[in-house]
Amino acid sequence: MSNNVSSDEGIRLDPNSEDFYDDLAKIFCESGGVGLGDLVGVGKDEREQLYAFANMLYEGGRYSESRDVLSYLSRLDPSDSRFVKSLGLACQMSKSFEDAVVAYGAAALFDIEDPEPSIHAAECLLHLSEIGRARAAVRGAELQAEIRPLSDDLRGKLSALRDALSQYDASHKDAVKE
Repeated sequence: MSNNVSSDEGIRLDPNSEDFYDDLAKIFCESGGVGLGDLVGVGKDEREQLYAFANMLYEGGRYSESRDVLSYLSRLDPSDSRFVKSLGLACQMSKSFEDAVVAYGAAALFDIEDPEPSIHAAECLLHLSEIGRARAAVRGAELQAEIRPLSDDLRGKLSALRDALSQYDASHKDAVKE
């Protein structure tokens, strides 16, 4: 496979060129938004193999490596919500909570009725001690759960998040009294 990619308009992509990203953006826009993977020759089958590999790494507890593969996949095909949601999970498990929140935010854009990204983002936000944002994510998940029923696992996580926020409120109410 060649390192250079060309478009129908004759733009030649050279990864070593200073204009590589500008040229890539131009091709992306002119192509109607095909993914980077299609532009650089990483087809759907290869992306599926990489996704299976990332899942194998994740299931084996190798979260940082899984995160790296999923980050790559998310850049190759940003329209595949599985890649972005899985990236959030891998970031969360590797304790990269800020990166996980960003990934979950992107995943939420794919399906605004899906409460899962909001729930996981709230977990990460609690780890980051961002209580206000965690509370907003929990409220968002509650609203989304009115539209789409939660699995038992997600229902348990949402309940645990509510409990954690209640405990936080109780401990800070006691601290204010002192």
